[in-house]
Amino acid sequence: MATPTFDHLPAAKRERILAAARTEFSHYSLAEAQVARIIKDAQISRGAFYKYFTDLKDAYQSVFQVAMTAVHAPVKHAVTAPDDLDQFVTAILHSPYAAFLRLYFTVDEGIIAVHPALTDLTPVAWAATVLAHETVRAILITPAAQKALIHRYATAIKHLKED
Repeated sequence: MATPTFDHLPAAKRERILAAARTEFSHYSLAEAQVARIIKDAQISRGAFYKYFTDLKDAYQSVFQVAMTAVHAPVKHAVTAPDDLDQFVTAILHSPYAAFLRLYFTVDEGIIAVHPALTDLTPVAWAATVLAHETVRAILITPAAQKALIHRYATAIKHLKED
């Protein structure tokens, strides 16, 4: 995660640096990303980059945290209803984080795996949450299949609730 030095920067500069990192990680996997492109886009020195982040993985994790916070901000409760999930994923697809998240799910997830424990959920709520996240993941990877994937999710949830 970003250093305290980064956290104390003016908001506009933090946003500029994170936007440059998001752009880099939206076009290149973590393995292919380059500090040089980020610092050029962010208009900061290499030394400043390393004052703000320990390495590229640290910068990636910062962008990931911002992305997760941003895409989940409008959510006031667990998204399990198919229509709500459809709206949620549509919002993500139209967000500035869509390309970043698509590359995360197709390439970088194995390097930066983030899977919350979800231990406080009932078995049915846990299953619905896992299905919802997998549906979002599949839609981000293949946006053209959104309608079919939401339908499959709705069918699975219906059967889950019947048991």
